[in-house]
Amino acid sequence: MVLESKYIRRSKLAVFDMDHTILRASFIKTAARAFHFQNELSAIAALNEEPVARTQKIARLLKGKKKSELLDLTDHIPVTEGLEELLRKLKSEGYHIGIISDSYSCITNHLKNKFGFDFTVANHLEFHDQIATGNVTIPDDFYPAKERQCRHGYCKLNALLKACRTYNVVLKNTLVIGDGENDLCCIQMAGTGISFCSTTDLADFQADHIIKEPDFKLVIPVLD
Repeated sequence: MVLESKYIRRSKLAVFDMDHTILRASFIKTAARAFHFQNELSAIAALNEEPVARTQKIARLLKGKKKSELLDLTDHIPVTEGLEELLRKLKSEGYHIGIISDSYSCITNHLKNKFGFDFTVANHLEFHDQIATGNVTIPDDFYPAKERQCRHGYCKLNALLKACRTYNVVLKNTLVIGDGENDLCCIQMAGTGISFCSTTDLADFQADHIIKEPDFKLVIPVLD
């Protein structure tokens, strides 16, 4: 009953991308440099396969890595300035706040616990005795539950729509902050879509607001 009343009071939803948005660098590219699999990662990217196959192949590159190593690596990636200020503002304005990323839930949940996000959606990297097996599970959130809202079968938009259903929030009351091509559908369909430090012209074209400086405090005026 307490949880239900909390949902009623908080009737808006804000979703952040992780790589190059919350974090100033890509987790997997940072891991590739640290663990010396840059060539293998580049070869997978060059195949231009569909997202699920690419995700499965990239996960194999992390086989044998300790979870503690991956979390320590995450903590050494700079976080975008103003994150905590923006999170406080969003919470005061009645937003549920989450991370939707095509990276790994062990990383997004680490950031959730560190900064106070409400939820995260990401791929589940498998561990056995705290060691990565190289296997990954794609959560159902990324697949359409009802009518497809975009041309993609696997899409962050599906996760956004599921979060809306979970928290009883209408799509027009959502805020999405992202930078890449995999954020385009969310940026376009959200009530307020923000292209944040994007190098993708399409993200800027689809967005309601464009921010080019890596400072989340610049998002705050959008909320007023």
